[in-house]
Amino acid sequence: MALTDLFDGAMIVLAMYTLLFFHPGRFLFSEPALEEMIKLESNTGSSTRQSLIKSL
Repeated sequence: MALTDLFDGAMIVLAMYTLLFFHPGRFLFSEPALEEMIKLESNTGSSTRQSLIKSL
């Protein structure tokens, strides 16, 4: 039982650090698209979520 907990915990810690360094959110938008969203948000005062919905 102790070895199962150890190896299961090690896999979860490995998965957490893998997602920390290779988070999928980094690959969703390109840099120009993010700059465009920031520019729209600062001009209109709307939230990023509303900007994303309008762009779709």
